[in-house]
Amino acid sequence: MSRNSELKPMGTAIIYDGGYSDPILLKENAVCKLYRVSKAGKYFVIKRAADNSGRNISLIRREYEIGVNLSHPHIANIFTYETNTPVGEGIVMEYIDGTLLNDFLTTNPSAQTRKRIVSQLLDAVRYLHIKGVVHNDLKPENILISNNGENVKLIDFGLSDTDAFYLNKTLGCTPAYASPELLAQSDIDIRSDIYSLGLLIKEICGKRYRHIAEKCCKENRNHRYENVEAIQKRISLLKYLNIAIALTIMATAIFIPTIIGNIKTQRENELLYESVETRLDSLYISLENKLDTIPYRDAAFQELNNTLEQLPSIWQPLLNASEDKEVANSLMLHYTTLQNRHYERLVKLIEAKPLPPI
Repeated sequence: MSRNSELKPMGTAIIYDGGYSDPILLKENAVCKLYRVSKAGKYFVIKRAADNSGRNISLIRREYEIGVNLSHPHIANIFTYETNTPVGEGIVMEYIDGTLLNDFLTTNPSAQTRKRIVSQLLDAVRYLHIKGVVHNDLKPENILISNNGENVKLIDFGLSDTDAFYLNKTLGCTPAYASPELLAQSDIDIRSDIYSLGLLIKEICGKRYRHIAEKCCKENRNHRYENVEAIQKRISLLKYLNIAIALTIMATAIFIPTIIGNIKTQRENELLYESVETRLDSLYISLENKLDTIPYRDAAFQELNNTLEQLPSIWQPLLNASEDKEVANSLMLHYTTLQNRHYERLVKLIEAKPLPPI
């Protein structure tokens, strides 16, 4: 094995000395420079320190230590840390033929594409959090959309840390997307990324996920979603929103039996089940948004009772939903199961609120 292919340890990192050619500067800032290089007919990116200062070199090495252990389809791959390149020592990473998110959004992508981008971004950030990494610099400039397939690639882990004071004083952050606790240099956790995700969701999808984005961006992090999975579950609850709008007319006992009574096909039966799910989901999502603004337990329970009074408009029409009694009974069982699940979840949320002061 030649000297240039010898593997050498560097802490927990690995140094691989290899040859690259045709470096082209892509981007530079006070901390780093990014070059596109080629090797064996393939493009790579080398990220090196902006200068030879010990500080910047240590930051690049630290980013390598974080990124080399990550493997996710929507996170740019980091391969090696190499000392023998045309631009000096640095991180060798995947080259993404893509467009920055903010530029991609100017092309007016479809609603379906926007939802897919949000879904992939959430998957990537959830993976980071599972691996114990807080990104801390989620913004459009750190999200690439591949030209082949229009898929998300999350980049740049230079600010990944849990020490807000260190980040602000030593590295700096992007204020427009930074959480209040990051800007205040207090302790941070994954909910700092949740705040940034809320701003990104708003930019990507506009009003479609407005309530979700608003909860992500609560000033008090205890009022935000506790993790990315909670955001994903809430988006999943909204997947039949268009069906709910189309079926709003079914809200009265006059129309529901007539329309549903003529359903014959399996797909139409499925649509009936989905409409029940959607109406319950919409009702309880609206309630949860109201509960966010209610500080005390008694008032929150009163709001829950107000919501429960609206349930007959959902379950009463189900009694005559189908001439097939098995379908009608199954539909009522489906409604009861969903209703109990929502009720138990909301009661737990309300019971966690304090009693009003005496």
